[in-house]
Amino acid sequence: MCSKFNIEFGESGTAVIWENISKYNGYPIAELQAILGQDLVSLKSYVRLHFHKFMEGKRAINFYFNFQKLDHFDPFLRNRNGYQEGPSQKFRVKKGGSIELRVHILPHESKLTKVDLDNLGGTDQITANQGLYVYRANRLIISGGWFGLTRLSQLGKLARVEVNVPTSLDEEWSTDVKKSSLEIPHKVKVKLRQLIREPIKRS
Repeated sequence: MCSKFNIEFGESGTAVIWENISKYNGYPIAELQAILGQDLVSLKSYVRLHFHKFMEGKRAINFYFNFQKLDHFDPFLRNRNGYQEGPSQKFRVKKGGSIELRVHILPHESKLTKVDLDNLGGTDQITANQGLYVYRANRLIISGGWFGLTRLSQLGKLARVEVNVPTSLDEEWSTDVKKSSLEIPHKVKVKLRQLIREPIKRS
């Protein structure tokens, strides 16, 4: 239990407490409340997406913001009507570890609820966010874009390719210290270029 803020845990837990954040200094109270509200909405959306794999399954971790539990957001909408699962590949690399690739085709927007559309950012963002979704140890690092493998297009707007990378390949993938960006090796791009043809066609 964190007594200062009356935060209670079960057997274990971690609390992140933000105080005295300089970017919020100098605003009138009314304006500050509006800015804080917008930032919290953005932060919740980020956590729901980028940590969604940690919130799923039998060993799911609960995330709370201001004592409210967050629901995860699956960017592939695997439990929705109209979702299509594409081919997958798994291959080892010489430095150790395996790369896993999975293809997903989103349901057509006509089959999505308003909540789903809002979570995806609207119809324009469905097109803009097509491409690769790269995970490092289950944390989403890259969410969309084809990285020069092909162009963004209306034809491929529903296509998503999940790329799972272990921590053992941080050096090869040039993962930065904050684990917020990485570079896809050339040999992986070759395999991806072959794999993405079908999902774009199916999309």
